[in-house]
Amino acid sequence: MITRVLNNSVDENTGYYNLLKLDMNLGLEIVYAYSNISFTEKQKEDPMKLYDMLNASKVLNLIIGLVPDGEFYYLNKTTHEMANNIVTYRNSAMGIMEAISADYSNLDLDATDIQKKLNDPDNMALLKDVLTKLG
Repeated sequence: MITRVLNNSVDENTGYYNLLKLDMNLGLEIVYAYSNISFTEKQKEDPMKLYDMLNASKVLNLIIGLVPDGEFYYLNKTTHEMANNIVTYRNSAMGIMEAISADYSNLDLDATDIQKKLNDPDNMALLKDVLTKLG
């Protein structure tokens, strides 16, 4: 459950966790796990709308209130700690080196593709024309 919450809470623009999404996804996962309410795939496609509906109708708070003592606290605390630990690791020297390594391996594939294109005789003629015009 926590893994799904974390995976669905990453901001697409920054790559970091959106805490509002984290809380929303945790609430939805608790509803899915601790209630017998079924939702269609269409309803699940828009988690924000589904969360707003459950929250506005007070169903979310009712279900969270039925979660056994300490479990909600544990799930909430653990989810936030794991998100914090992941962000801390990503900002550490080792995390930065892994990100650079991943970027470098993608760059290597791009360089191989560029090399293949430069070996194409048609592209070489174009490159020679460009270099001649540049002086």
